[in-house]
Amino acid sequence: MKRPLKLACLLLFLSGSLSAQFGLSPSQVPALQNPARENWRHWRTYFVVALGSPHHMIHDQVVNVGQPAELVGKFDYSSVAHKDLEDENVEAYLYDPGTSLWESLGRYRTNSDGKVFVQVQPRPAGSYLIKMVAVGDLSSAYGYLNVVAPGRKAVVFDIDGTLTTDDLQVFEDYLRLDEADIYGHAAAVVQQYALYGYQVLYVTGRPYWTADRTRDWLHTHNLPEGILRTTSSNSQSLPGSNTRQYKIAQLEHWVNDLGIEIVAAYGNATSDIEAFEAVGIPKAQTWIIGSNAGQSGTQAIQGDYSSHSFDLQFMPNINPAHTLPESAHPYGPNLLQWKQYWVPGAGNLALEFDPLSELEAGWDLVYIFDEQGRLHGGRGYTGLDLAGATLWVPGERVWLALVSDASVERWGYRVLRIIGY
Repeated sequence: MKRPLKLACLLLFLSGSLSAQFGLSPSQVPALQNPARENWRHWRTYFVVALGSPHHMIHDQVVNVGQPAELVGKFDYSSVAHKDLEDENVEAYLYDPGTSLWESLGRYRTNSDGKVFVQVQPRPAGSYLIKMVAVGDLSSAYGYLNVVAPGRKAVVFDIDGTLTTDDLQVFEDYLRLDEADIYGHAAAVVQQYALYGYQVLYVTGRPYWTADRTRDWLHTHNLPEGILRTTSSNSQSLPGSNTRQYKIAQLEHWVNDLGIEIVAAYGNATSDIEAFEAVGIPKAQTWIIGSNAGQSGTQAIQGDYSSHSFDLQFMPNINPAHTLPESAHPYGPNLLQWKQYWVPGAGNLALEFDPLSELEAGWDLVYIFDEQGRLHGGRGYTGLDLAGATLWVPGERVWLALVSDASVERWGYRVLRIIGY
């Protein structure tokens, strides 16, 4: 007997899709019950901790499906001295969005550089939150492990002078003397890419000891969770060839080793232009802001990101949601096919369907969801329900799911026009 896919399965799939796009934030997952606090292993550690506040960090990692991962945590204290936490115990944990549970990755001991090297067995594709806790005082750091298939589409952003308005504001921001300013509409651009389903990659010349403050800055300005790569040493942060080579090496790893396809790259410096060019990112997909805008054939962003944010939504090669939702004609069997559309700033959307729209009555359905994941009309649309229909959906984004069974396919559906109000 033929059965349509249960609505609960669709809702679960939709929830997972949105989570994958926007990323996992520590505030959005269940709180981790910390391990029991223990005494430090060495008396000298008490003097290290007394030097100042913790500045721990985790180097985010990306691996291919089927690959194990090694995550590096770095533990130190004091914003000035950055004294390493040596030969002390750290507990590591992973949050799996598929199970909604925290898992222990084991206990590790810091080396003479304050580092631990945490091993993670192969995982399914997705984004995983990592937390590491120093058991002597329960101070912690978090980072991300992303597991991707080759061909994963991504966008890469430099931070200083690209998202911030000045290259040197990083130090004022780190010392909390002043909040680094963000370019107008820069957050909207990064958010758009995340909404379109691209992996967001932040690669910055900031030194590793600014990672915690950099994450704070990203959160403050509502920038999506993404893979954050800082330098591994102070020497890599020096302006010029060191920073360029560090960025090239990181980009080469993503592109050549993991098969990530970078569809757009954003920077401000000549070193950014050179790094992007070195890994084969076309100049037509290289966007430069500031005094070097348009240099060497790159695409110029003038002033701030307001015009660029508007233009992005009309680039079909970038915005899959700008293509009007439509099935194949006729559609195939055993489908679960998602389509989406987005009109930024709209309060409501009007969807006008082709009069030819038809599905196998009672068995093949189109489910329509608003941006909050609510099912339009409380049911799926089947038969001739959508033929010539105009449906109103609240919000600026709409999702359509076509579900078909194993036999009897009709013409399908086509949205002729979507108008935002």
